[in-house]
Amino acid sequence: CFRLGEWHSVVNTDREKSLEIYLRNCKQNNHGKSCFNAAAIYLSKKNNKDDRLTNDKKAFELVKKACSLKHIQGCDIYATQLFNGIGCKQDVNEAMNALKTSCNKSYAPSCYRIGSMFLKDNENLGMKKDFSKAKPFMEKACRFGHPASCHTLAVMYRRGDGVEKDEAKFRMYAQMTKDLVKATGERLGATVPEVQIP
Repeated sequence: CFRLGEWHSVVNTDREKSLEIYLRNCKQNNHGKSCFNAAAIYLSKKNNKDDRLTNDKKAFELVKKACSLKHIQGCDIYATQLFNGIGCKQDVNEAMNALKTSCNKSYAPSCYRIGSMFLKDNENLGMKKDFSKAKPFMEKACRFGHPASCHTLAVMYRRGDGVEKDEAKFRMYAQMTKDLVKATGERLGATVPEVQIP
């Protein structure tokens, strides 16, 4: 069912048909990726304000279900909607729980997002800057191969932000950043310049 939905979306360019299939597969078969793809279609629709609000609410319920089915990207988008009150009431605690769920499932972007939130004051979310809380999430994301997280750790060790200054760890994370960026670029067939670490 999911592949049929993808075919209608990509090959047949009939997003409404693919949406119908994704919704059915989400509801009847509890297929997390179908829930997620249906939500993505709702979020990408260009409508007037009233329709957009309706679509945002539909998307929210779908990513909520996707997350409950342990779809990691679904949890990440569920968190985004909760943080911003898109199609729902803002709920920072539930958003953080959703990010932690996807981070614990090895989804590096969610780990990075949590870590990043502790790198600056987020008064609108009731969160204060705390480099020491950022560190474990950056380390986890870096272990999962996330270049920006490795880069952040390098900067933290160079400056002593939430950690003791450590030139050896700075060099280690700086090299990991360069290696990851180079590997990513080569996979994409691109030439990647040297990564500059302040």
